[in-house]
Parts: sequence; structure tokens; C-alpha cells
Amino acid sequence: MHLEHSQEVVAVKEYTGGKSSSNRVWRGCAGLIIIIGLLVLPRLVEPTPLAAQTCTQPSDQDIAMTFCDATHNDIAAEYPGLYDVNINVVVPPIILKAMGWYETWESRFSDGGGWLQCVNGRPVTSTDSCAWGLMQIWTGMNCDAPGSQFSAATQQAVKYDYRYNIAMGTYLLVYKWHERRPNQWLGDGSPGIAEHWYFAVWAYNGWGKKNHPNDLDFHRVYPIWDNPTTYPYQEVVWWLAAHPQHRTNGPDLWSPVNLTLPDRSLFPSSPYDPVGYFPDPLPTHRDWCRNCLPLVLKNYHTDTYEPNGSFGQAWPIETGTYESYIWHATDKDYYKFTPTRSGAIHVELHNIPAGCDYDLYLYNGAYQLIAQSTHSGNQSEHLESWVSPGNYYILVKSWGGSYSQTSPYRLHLYWIGKATAPYPPP
Repeated sequence: MHLEHSQEVVAVKEYTGGKSSSNRVWRGCAGLIIIIGLLVLPRLVEPTPLAAQTCTQPSDQDIAMTFCDATHNDIAAEYPGLYDVNINVVVPPIILKAMGWYETWESRFSDGGGWLQCVNGRPVTSTDSCAWGLMQIWTGMNCDAPGSQFSAATQQAVKYDYRYNIAMGTYLLVYKWHERRPNQWLGDGSPGIAEHWYFAVWAYNGWGKKNHPNDLDFHRVYPIWDNPTTYPYQEVVWWLAAHPQHRTNGPDLWSPVNLTLPDRSLFPSSPYDPVGYFPDPLPTHRDWCRNCLPLVLKNYHTDTYEPNGSFGQAWPIETGTYESYIWHATDKDYYKFTPTRSGAIHVELHNIPAGCDYDLYLYNGAYQLIAQSTHSGNQSEHLESWVSPGNYYILVKSWGGSYSQTSPYRLHLYWIGKATAPYPPP
């Protein structure tokens, strides 16, 4: 979707500090809690360029967890790719998940379904190479108007980092909520109700005739999964919400939510711009991320960031949060952190499963122990240390042979003295 009217472009620039805010083909939306007072979407802080030029497709578990974190106002603390994305919202995740699947569902991307960031080591892109990644981001990318494009570093992050791609999609989605709500709203306009995002979902893919439910171009050929383009974008998103998708012989990737479409007979056929209040499509639904995450985790009990059982196999990490498991009694998880500047870091180990006792250790580049935290039981562990440019290693291991293959621990690494941990470290 691309903004089609000059006044809309001006509005976007007011929200994004000069970057026009649009997306391309097939867009979706999710829920929001409005902070009292004037809400203005802040800009994404642009990252330094990523070194890697090979795009690695993330696991469905990682994608699902990032969607859930992107629906909250804590995403900067949850995943390093989502730094400084403060959108002041809580979004019903079912629409984001359905939208993300639809964005790369077409056979031109893969016959294996949606949720694609990479194919054959390259970022997924549209046929005209204008929309990129899992959320098919068009805004600010290489086909956007001159002067409205993001920096090369931000474009690279959108293309190669699925977390940043999802963050950008959520960021643009929330803008659509703000853009449409003064003119169109359902019920009391509560962002906590998924159905109330109907107009924002419509606008995310393209406002006006393009997705008007009464447009005669939409023949609604059944079955919808074989003929999605015969339906307005938002109706396909609603259908996907109620029909969880999966990989071949794999588990469902989300719990079904039977979202209710508004009565399209209430919308005028012309002009293509319904304005004002419309009654609630009943029943309505609330859907919160922490309620849907356990289903995904239950379906994907597998150790992560493996192999990482030695210094030589240490998994490279940035500042941010990582979830993994102590998979067996002698399992050890090593992580490698390579700061490019000096400063104080804080390392925390949370969510240690009940009945388990995990400890936390920090080593320098010579494999010398420089800090540790070894509380008893499943108390959280934390340590602080001054670091300089170079390699450091974090070790998580069990005391007494305790482990869990069903409950992950959470490792959090951040710079001390910053409200939001930067990624990558400056």
C-alpha cells in the first residue's frame, strides 16, 4: 500500500519526522490502548548497517514471539531488533499474526505458506522489488518517493532483520489507526477490541475503492484460500484469524479467533469513503498476546541457539532478551557478546522454572571468570561488569542437574545508564 493523496503524505510526515508512512500490498492491523492526551508516533531510531548479507529465515516460534512482543509497549526490552519502538499501544495479536501470514502467503513467494522473511538466503520481496520482508514493507524503501526513503542502514534492517521488519510493520499499522479513527469507527472505538481495527486494516493495504467491501470487483470466489484476491484485504485477514495456518504436518501457529465483520450494507457504495459511527459487529473479541504465546511455546518445545555448549560454540548475541532451555542435566548454554565500546553492562537471568536452580557466569575473552551470580533455587540471577571492546562470554548452567524442556529461562543483556538498550551497541 502506498499513500495516494498529497494531504495524506503530509500527515505521515508529521508523524514520522519527514518519512512518508505507507505500506504496499496486503496490509493488516491490530489493537491499541490510547494514552490520554495527544498521541504522536515517534520515529524509529535508525540502526547501524548490519554486517551480514545472508538472510536467515527465523523459526515460527521466534516469529510468533516477536509478533507478541510487538503488540505491547515493551518491545524494546524484549527483542534487540525492536529497539526504541515506543508506540504507546497494546495490540490484539491475532490480527498482526493473520496479517503477517497473508503478506507472504502468495505462491510467488513460497508454496509453504506465509511468515517469510527470507527465501534462499535473500530477503523476500515483491515482484517489483518495492515491498520487503515478512510484513512486505514498502514505506521508505527503495521505490518510495525521493526524499522519503529511509537511510541505507534502516532499509537493510527492514530487509534482513525480521524483528525490525515486524516492528516497522506494527509502527505503520498503528499510524493507520490514528489516521482513520477521527473519520471512521465502530462501536465505542476501543482499540482493545479486535473488530474495531477494521478500518485501520482496510487502510493498511489501501484506503478507498481498493478495499471497499461493496466494490463490484470483489466477486468473493469460494474457497477463500484459493481465491484471496477476490475478497477485500481486511476480509481475508478476518478469515485467517479464524483459520490458523500451519506448515505441512505442523501444528497450528495461532489459536482461532472468529472475528466478526461489520455489516457492509451499512457502508455507502459511493463515494468510497464511509464516514462516522457504525454499530459494533457482534460478537466482539478481545485477544491479548500473553494468552496466545503458551500455545506456540507448547507446540515448539525444542532447545534454541544450539549448538552452544562450549566457548568455541558460543552463540553470538546483542543487547536484548533471549529465551532458551537447559535441556538436560549437563546442558550448558554459552553466549558470546562483542561490544564495540567501553561501558557497564547488566546481565539478568529470569523465569527460571520452578524446581530448577540455574546460575549465571561472565567470562572475558581469555575465558577467565570475571563475575557470577549463583543464588539458590529458582531465584533470578543478575550481575554487572565493566566491559571494553572485545569478546565476552555468558554462561547459563544448572546446579544439581535440574532442567526443564517445557519452561524456558529468559536472559536479558543491556547497557547500564540507558533507558532503552541500543541495538547494535553504538
